[in-house]
Amino acid sequence: MIDKVKITVVGAGYVGMSLAVLFAQKHNV
Repeated sequence: MIDKVKITVVGAGYVGMSLAVLFAQKHNV
């Protein structure tokens, strides 16, 4: 159960970082 929560948190963080990078690239262009 704890492993599943950890994976969910890591996955959410990874998605958040990806969106942040795309958002930053849009602003740079």
